[in-house]
Amino acid sequence: MTLESGFYVIAPKGLPKDVQDKLVSASLQVVRSEEFRKFARVSGYVHDVKGPEEVKTELFPQIKMFSDLIEFLKQK
Repeated sequence: MTLESGFYVIAPKGLPKDVQDKLVSASLQVVRSEEFRKFARVSGYVHDVKGPEEVKTELFPQIKMFSDLIEFLKQK
């Protein structure tokens, strides 16, 4: 089995929208830069940039899957 790894910028719930927008904008600017693309390539990473909504769409099903797995394993 192979599990992906991911790197995220995480902030507290309730962060003011203007602060969140600034963090998202700055983070995306960095990871979309040519310098970061080169870093990812030579480091062996797959460069797959996602914004907040794409991350939620990707992570929420995984959270449920792993939560269900943990509950299943508790029964053993």
